[in-house]
This record gives sequence, structure tokens and C-alpha cells, in this order.
Amino acid sequence: MRAACGIRLSIWVAVKKNYLETSGSAIMAYSMLKGVRLGFLPERFRELGEKAFHGICDRYLKEKDGRLSLGGICLVAGLGGPQMRDGTYEYYMSEPVVEDDAKGVGPFLLAYTEMRRLDD
Repeated sequence: MRAACGIRLSIWVAVKKNYLETSGSAIMAYSMLKGVRLGFLPERFRELGEKAFHGICDRYLKEKDGRLSLGGICLVAGLGGPQMRDGTYEYYMSEPVVEDDAKGVGPFLLAYTEMRRLDD
């Protein structure tokens, strides 16, 4: 299951409630664009990387008080003991979705640099 915005979190694609997560989509966009630029991936991946990047911009990049803000970022998710992080769907969906967290902004900026280098 994919959307124009990018990549849906793949571990729970069969579950009806899910969301498009910015950091995963951004790192995939970056990887595809850089892979094409360096010759590791076929040219067809350029369009996919561009589509993911523009989808993130359209859906999650907003202006607030004269500054850009990036949303749709899972604050944290991982595994670590049954009392803390059991890896279930319920655990994952209980994690906060935040704005401007480095785990999403960093990959987005990497993807942006590759977008800028497309025609170099």
C-alpha cells in the first residue's frame, strides 16, 4: 500500500489504521535520488524519489509563524522489553507523531540536497 506522499510504514500495511511517516519516506527519497545520481540505481528511480519528496512537501511541510515546519514524524519507536516496547501494533500506534524532530528533518534535508543536485 503506497500513497503519492511516499512510503507507508511497511510493517503494518495490512492493518487498516496507519499513517504516512515522514522520516522513512524522506530517507527513501534521498536514497533513490542519490543512487540514481551516483549510477547505482536505474534512471526510473529518479521519478519515484522526486514523487516522494514532493509528496512530503505537499502533505507535511507547512509554514508556521513565518518558519517552515515538518510534520508526520514518529517521535520514537523501537523494541526493548515487554513493559516498554513490545513491538505490537498497539504500541507503535501509541507513539506520538510530532513536528520538527531531527529524525525526520535530517533525512528530509538530505533528500532536498539531492533534489538540488538533480541537474548538476
